[in-house]
Amino acid sequence: MLTKKLAEEIVHQTMLRLRRNINVISPTGVILASGDKMRVENIHEGALYVAKSKERLIINKENIDAYPNTKPGINMPIMYQDEVLGVIGITGDSEEILEIANLVQLTTEIMTHQAIVESKSEWQRKNNDYIFEALVHGSKIDAALQERIQKLPFSLEAPFQIVLLSLDTPSSAENSLPLFFEDLFYKQPVLSGHSQLHEYYILLTNYDEQKKQQMMKALRKKKHKLPSLQIGVGPTVPNLSQ
Repeated sequence: MLTKKLAEEIVHQTMLRLRRNINVISPTGVILASGDKMRVENIHEGALYVAKSKERLIINKENIDAYPNTKPGINMPIMYQDEVLGVIGITGDSEEILEIANLVQLTTEIMTHQAIVESKSEWQRKNNDYIFEALVHGSKIDAALQERIQKLPFSLEAPFQIVLLSLDTPSSAENSLPLFFEDLFYKQPVLSGHSQLHEYYILLTNYDEQKKQQMMKALRKKKHKLPSLQIGVGPTVPNLSQ
């Protein structure tokens, strides 16, 4: 979803480099952000056409009467997985800005994609933490918790094992642990995250012995870089309730 905050950031960053007026418009034609503040929240008829057709629209003196409340320029769709998230418009003579139009569209889509990915990652981290806390506190695996578990990118299958990590002497290096986990467990059936203050968890699910040894080797290497890092390994158990 294209938020007003993201739209304002796109306008700010793009205009900083191009020094041309930029408009970011919702799929319903509402101008979310613009270098021309007076146009914000107005309806942009050209953007409505772009959102419906998924095609670029050049507005000039020949066709401007067909698109009320617009100015000459180029308007392009902001796409994500074949869906129009919004429209990016550059105000000006189309012949002068034609060369930069594709670059503006690409830059906007990259910024939008990155924001979506970061938002999904943040939600997934929070979901992981919720599930872990519920399990270790003995919460009943009810329909609500089961729904959360089903939204994981993998199924929780036995056997299970918990590894806890804590830092006796917290430092700025602690911030590297979540990224370290992401790299270590990329596309693997492992639940990991932040448990308590300076404490992190790893929940292994149906993890084979060879991978487990590789993980422990990586954790020992990390401990050499963070001497105060403490690692605790729990027993292997056959079901989630344990």
